[in-house]
Amino acid sequence: MGHYIIEKLGENTQVIELEGVPGASATRERGKGFHNVADQKLNVTAKQAADFDRTKGLTVMENLLQANPDIKAVFAHNDEMALGAIEAINSSGKEVMVIGFDGNDDALNAI
Repeated sequence: MGHYIIEKLGENTQVIELEGVPGASATRERGKGFHNVADQKLNVTAKQAADFDRTKGLTVMENLLQANPDIKAVFAHNDEMALGAIEAINSSGKEVMVIGFDGNDDALNAI
């Protein structure tokens, strides 16, 4: 996902990371994989847990957008949080790339 952001938006892009449930294996592993690239070539401006939940993804993203108005991309540890982030971004009128994880039906239909 980090490589894709770099390919589309360039190095040093400001990124927000929406994390899953703290301590969960999926949170640790997905975060680790992302940070293998992001720590070297992206600017992870903020990261916060949204517990793999769409509603929490929306709320967290609303707050993070206000605090980080120059954000260009979001990496969410699952599709539910990505879909919540998309709702927040659409309401803000900004253009921000959102990348999720899992390929659930709602996410695939949103594409």
